[in-house]
Amino acid sequence: MAFKSLTDDAAAAKADAAKMRTQLSELMTQLREANLARDDAKLAAQKQLAQDESRIREEATRAADERQRLELSAKNKTIEDLQKPSTPRNAKPPKARNNCKARSWNLISSKA
Repeated sequence: MAFKSLTDDAAAAKADAAKMRTQLSELMTQLREANLARDDAKLAAQKQLAQDESRIREEATRAADERQRLELSAKNKTIEDLQKPSTPRNAKPPKARNNCKARSWNLISSKA
């Protein structure tokens, strides 16, 4: 009777150990899957951050290029304005001593 009790206890312990091993194996599989999912989420977040940073850099570069273009255009306009003759449009031409000066005045005033 004592032997049978010991045998039954050993069989029950063996069954419990097998059940625990199965549960441990399932838990380890779940842990691996959870770790993989966490790593995938972390990689996806890093990828999204990199894309956002790239987009922000491109926008900043585009804005700086546009600002530079506008500044250069304003400088070119100032240069062109300074290079134009400063005589008013309704100014009378100087009295010509010879025909050559009168012609040059007409050419200058017609361009303005």
